[in-house]
Amino acid sequence: AHWPLDVLQANKTPDVVSGYDMDARNLTATNVVVGTRSNAFSFFNTRQTLLSRVHAAADQLPINKHPAFTVSMWTKVNGPGQTDLRVFSEANTTVSDPLFNIGTHNTSANGAVDLLIRQSGSTQVGHILTTAEPFDDTWHHIVFVQQEDGTRTFYIDGVAHDLDIGPKPADFNYNFNDTTIGGILRASPSHWVTGLIGDVAVWKRALTEAEIN
Repeated sequence: AHWPLDVLQANKTPDVVSGYDMDARNLTATNVVVGTRSNAFSFFNTRQTLLSRVHAAADQLPINKHPAFTVSMWTKVNGPGQTDLRVFSEANTTVSDPLFNIGTHNTSANGAVDLLIRQSGSTQVGHILTTAEPFDDTWHHIVFVQQEDGTRTFYIDGVAHDLDIGPKPADFNYNFNDTTIGGILRASPSHWVTGLIGDVAVWKRALTEAEIN
């Protein structure tokens, strides 16, 4: 089955990246449920559910191919009991090393957001954690923004989080070739999360705080 990325998008402001179908792995129409603004997908670790797309070279995705970009989503995920799982990821289907992951705490089961960005040859953003804990089984708005100069910021429920992420290395290109929601796709899928994810949207520019709110 295929679901258009547009189905998950809250807005279509200028520079929103849309129109790309995603493969629905172990998902059916019953997994489309009521979300916050519109619909959401209900993901289950035990069923290994995943939305994924492997991109062509000319695609506007992965979103990390752009110098500035934004990833926005609503989540209703219970972090405790779900260690090192993913809500949004970009990776590579043939090489396991490159990863851009937004997910649950990698070692401790609490409600923090865990960010991992890595690839050989670049400075790794290694499982850094928010002090806020939006994975508390209620709806929260999570946004990741990267500016043209490489600086990065998390917004949780519209508030910029004082997380020291570190900038993207200058003139460095990540070797990603896929985008996933609800887990990771490398040679095979893994790290499936249980919870609701909706209104996922990506822009090839950095949204302002006013736009995020």
